[in-house]
Amino acid sequence: MRFKTGLVGAVVPALMAILVTLLLAPTPAPVGYRSAGDAVLVNRVRALVAGPEARASGSDQGFRSLAVGVVDGATSSYAFIGDRGDGSPPDASSTFELASVTKTFTALMLADSVTRGEVRLSDRVGRYLPELQGTRAGSVTLEELATHRSGLPAYSDLVAGATYEGFGSADLQSEDEAVILQQTRGLRLSGRGQWQYSNLGVSLLGFALARATGEPSWESLVRHRVLEPYGMTSTTFARTDAQIPASAAQGHHINGSPVEPVTGGGYLPAGTTTFTTVTDMTRYASALLSGRAIGLWSLTPRYEINEDESIGLVWMTRTVAGHDVHFHPGGVPGYSSFFVVDPTAGRAVVVLGGSEESVEAIGFHLLDASSTVPWFVRPSTQSALGVTGLVLVAGAMLAGLRGRQPVVLAAAGALAQTGLILLLRDGPWHRIPGWTWGLAAFAVFWITVDVGRSWGAPTRRPHSRRLAWVGLGLAVAAYAAVIVTTPR
Repeated sequence: MRFKTGLVGAVVPALMAILVTLLLAPTPAPVGYRSAGDAVLVNRVRALVAGPEARASGSDQGFRSLAVGVVDGATSSYAFIGDRGDGSPPDASSTFELASVTKTFTALMLADSVTRGEVRLSDRVGRYLPELQGTRAGSVTLEELATHRSGLPAYSDLVAGATYEGFGSADLQSEDEAVILQQTRGLRLSGRGQWQYSNLGVSLLGFALARATGEPSWESLVRHRVLEPYGMTSTTFARTDAQIPASAAQGHHINGSPVEPVTGGGYLPAGTTTFTTVTDMTRYASALLSGRAIGLWSLTPRYEINEDESIGLVWMTRTVAGHDVHFHPGGVPGYSSFFVVDPTAGRAVVVLGGSEESVEAIGFHLLDASSTVPWFVRPSTQSALGVTGLVLVAGAMLAGLRGRQPVVLAAAGALAQTGLILLLRDGPWHRIPGWTWGLAAFAVFWITVDVGRSWGAPTRRPHSRRLAWVGLGLAVAAYAAVIVTTPR
């Protein structure tokens, strides 16, 4: 088999690049014109999202849908902006993932259980989870778990956790409570006594509270002590895909691609997967502000996190307008959330977002217009990965132009595939148009065809055609890996 240079060598890669670009190219977009709710609050949110600080950070291109609730004394107002996934804006019945704000439920229940005499903060978690007795993790106290000072890592399986947070894959589905406890038995503690955010730690805390109170599960405990007393009838937890509510707004990665929720029971106390409405969360806020909520002393700061923030039992605290406010941000693949209460002013704000773009700045600025909390800036590590992807693709293109040896071209193709994955996932798509990814895809396909042409070049060896087909097969398989591993 021989590949001819010239028109075919350029047109075939171009057509293939156009096709995959239409299917996969990052398409971040602003929230658009759709909106509902209180007109004044809608305009305030829009002014924040389209403001100079948000635009400078690129956040204005990262939001897809927003549900916002503001509690001011006995009054609650709402704003719904964007597209929930069916062409209409979200409404009071639309559910979003609450993510790590869920941890505040566990905090209230811990404080309540201490008040009831069911547990003590100094109790070791192994007392309630006998599977951990005799292990390093079993020696950690309930207070250490609730203040992220246990020395436990973020997840019991670091690879599964990193894949979940990086790609939004379903690696956590098979990890139920029993699996996580078994994995935790062999973990070492690192940095015990220092702040180190741990989803695993709060999950163990939730399991321990359920055992201590005699409830069959953490979800059952939450329903009886938090959701039912405060009328939060739309808040649910999904162990399986079948339990995802039909009212769930579509989640998105920052690059614009949709993402489906990752369900599973192992990390429910930490915030996977909780679905709620903004109205349920304003009911929750009203219970906290009115003093009706259980375990309110969990909000009281106990340890410093940094010069601006401290932590109580799960709840974080910072000073706004001269007095303490208590809050917790949240984020899971496809969604973001933020919840803040100001007991002194009698105000609270909840923001639920249908993308991974942080909504923390929106919440703080709605609570206090003079807030100094900056807009979210993407981590330098993420930007570095995106730049690395671009360098790999550019380097592969250069290698393809300069080197004609099949082995060199094959290596360049492999590098290009890796670069394309990194570029799609971590590129600065809030600042550059998505079609530029198509140019990178063209480079990869060009190398793919070039590998096949070079391996199929005239030769006296009788198996040259086989080598050509093998070369093309390997290159196409590598590119298919890009499609399979791309967040969608």
